[in-house]
Amino acid sequence: MKSGWSKLHVCSFSVGIDEVPKRAVDYESQVVSILKEKKRFSAFEASDHPKIAKLMTRLCAEGGRVETDNSTGYPWTRVVSIDGVPV
Repeated sequence: MKSGWSKLHVCSFSVGIDEVPKRAVDYESQVVSILKEKKRFSAFEASDHPKIAKLMTRLCAEGGRVETDNSTGYPWTRVVSIDGVPV
């Protein structure tokens, strides 16, 4: 490494659910679509905003639309299935 230079590692704990406009008419369907594509989400983005936190709590609750697996390690949660369909 050259003198005066240092390494920088940027880590993003987001898959994009925190970027969906909160006032979008199809907010839930956009979030579910992202979860289907990315197959995971972080605790940070799932609690980033009260609207996200409320939706994610409802989606991931027992009997909710999204089945999850927490064995991947903090802060990530793996999405196992959505509406009973494996992702």
